[in-house]
Order: sequence, then C-alpha cells, then structure tokens
Amino acid sequence: MGTLLWFFWYGACLTASKKLSACPNLTANCSLGGFMRLLRSLGKVIISAAVFAIGTSPSLATSIPVRSGSGLGSSAYSFTDCVQGVTASEEAAADQTTQACEAFGSSTTGVTVTGLAGTFTAEEFVFGNGSAGTLLDVIDLGAITSGTTFSLPTTLFDASNVELFSCGQGSSGVNTQLFDSNGTAMTGPCSQILTLGPNDLVLNTNGSLTAGTNFSDLVLESTIPAQVVPAPEPSSLMLLGIGLAGLAGLAFKFR
Repeated sequence: MGTLLWFFWYGACLTASKKLSACPNLTANCSLGGFMRLLRSLGKVIISAAVFAIGTSPSLATSIPVRSGSGLGSSAYSFTDCVQGVTASEEAAADQTTQACEAFGSSTTGVTVTGLAGTFTAEEFVFGNGSAGTLLDVIDLGAITSGTTFSLPTTLFDASNVELFSCGQGSSGVNTQLFDSNGTAMTGPCSQILTLGPNDLVLNTNGSLTAGTNFSDLVLESTIPAQVVPAPEPSSLMLLGIGLAGLAGLAFKFR
C-alpha cells in the first residue's frame, strides 16, 4: 500500500512540474488559469489515491464479546415479573432473598439466518435486579465451521449488540448448562464456551458475522431491536399531496 501511494504522489509531482514549466514565472497570461489547472490536476490525483486506498483497505471488523448466562439472578420468578422488575412483595411471596432474576420466555420458530442452511428457534431471555429487566433474543445456531459468514434477522437481533451467550458464570464455572444464582439448573440454550479469542467471531461492517474458528454449538444473543415505523413511500406522499391540493381547491371554490 505504501509503495502504491508513493507512486500516486510521484505522479502528482510530475503533473505539478509540467504545469509549472508551462508558466515558469506565473505571468499575467497564465498565472490564474495555469494555477487553477495545477490545483485541479493535483486534486484529481489526490482523490484517485484516496479512493484507491479505501477500496483496497481491508474491512474493519469488531470482535464479539461474551455474556455469561449463569448466576444473573433467581429463576423462581416468572418471565413477566422479571421483565417488569421484581418487587419486594414478589420477593417475599417467592421466598427469595434477592430481587435479581433471570428467566426464559416465549420462542419464535422457523427463523432463517442468511448464509446458514435450515431454520432455527429464537427464545426470549430476561434478567434484571429490582427494576425493568433487560430483554434479549437468544438463538442456537448449532455447529459453525471456520470461515462461515452469516447474518441474523434484523427483526429479532440488533447486529451492533450481538454477543456469545455462554453457559458459564464469568470466565469460569460449569459450562455445560445454565444455572441461576441459587444453583438451580435452567432449561434453555447456551454455548459451552467461556471465552473467545480476538478473531474467533467478528462483526463485519455490513452487520454480518464471520467465524474465525470451528464452533461445535454456537449460541448468540442480542437486545431486541426497536420497531421502526416505515417512512411513507414517495408515491404515497405524492398521492397525499394531490389529495390535499384537491381539498384546497374545493375550499377556494366554495368561498
């Protein structure tokens, strides 16, 4: 890359020297015009170099973090209570000593993932501590081979917040299944991976994910994306404008 940029710079210097040789003293006949042509020539070379550098530079990617699913709270509370935030009375009724909670909710079947064969199931998961819980979607993708690139559906997953959903508690502990803070086993998907290397799983700039190693069972999660109300199409706006114009005309006619 450095060599190529050097050639671009060398070309710019040659171009400048030719322009300056045509107007060695920047006389009245060529001072303004020649100088402007010089600037345009240099600008073209610089823009070409920038475009080439951007086009040939590797895509930036971000390593995916790990979220531990075990030990986030008690699973004795219902999913709804955990979403809304466990109250002191609910804590007493459940005979618990903490308002921290975690629970699985409803599931969505038949989920398709671009780049992967078959369909999958996404499950809701929530955790919190006395206030409104954090709601996630969790999906078990099964075995993924190194070099595989795929994209999760944007209706269920926020690509900017995707994390590996680990069975463990922190970077240690049992990694075969989920356990709540009371040590009670929970039924739900989780990955038997406690940590990830910097390039084991990366988020690409276009929102897709690429595996840099083999996964025997890859489970991912993210916060549920906010539902965006679609903007009106141009044709709809045009029809609306025509309708408003017609109403304005009728109002003027009957004045």
